[in-house]
Amino acid sequence: MEERAERKKAGIRIDYRRRGLPRSRADLVDISKTGCLIDTSASVRIGESISIYLGNLQPLRSNVVRVAGFQVACQFERPIDDAVYEHWASKL
Repeated sequence: MEERAERKKAGIRIDYRRRGLPRSRADLVDISKTGCLIDTSASVRIGESISIYLGNLQPLRSNVVRVAGFQVACQFERPIDDAVYEHWASKL
C-alpha cells in the first residue's frame, strides 16, 4: 500500500479552473507534494481534470479523486518540487 504524503493545513483562497470554464475561487484546505483538498460550491466530478493556481506558480494540473459534499480531493499529475513545496508550506 502506497504511503500517504504529509499534508499541510492551508486555509487560504485560491483559484482553480475546470477544463473549458473560467477560473473559480475555492478554499485550499490542505496541500501535500502530491495533491490538495479544496472546498468549493461548484459541482465537480471524480475523474475531472482541474488546474490549481498557487500564487505565481505555473498551474498545477490535477485530477479529482474524491468528492465529499463541497470538498474536492485532487491528485497532481506531477508532484510539486521539494523546494517549491517547502517554500509554500512555510507560508501557511
